[in-house]
Amino acid sequence: MPRTPRRSETAISRAIRDGLNAIGYPTIRINTGTARRRGHHVQLAPPGTPDNLCMRPYLWLEVKRPGEKLEPSQIAWHAWAKRHDIPVATVTTTAEAIEAVRKEGEVKP
Repeated sequence: MPRTPRRSETAISRAIRDGLNAIGYPTIRINTGTARRRGHHVQLAPPGTPDNLCMRPYLWLEVKRPGEKLEPSQIAWHAWAKRHDIPVATVTTTAEAIEAVRKEGEVKP
């Protein structure tokens, strides 16, 4: 029986954004690294910055394929976020993302 190809991280990330936006959690894609624009290099978000930002509730979402681990730059970003009380979650599915966003949105004592 042929194996089903694994979904790319890009496809998972898009599905997560679509799913969150569809149920009222505004979420955008964040690009990292550099890009060329009109012959110049433009600095985007720093390396390690999570893939998506849910803006209400405020939560950064790092998307990984099932079984994949964070890269060193992502581990460093997550540690920096924790030191500054910035919420961040690592997710592999839309269901995990919805759960993380709903949990972050709960009223905290």
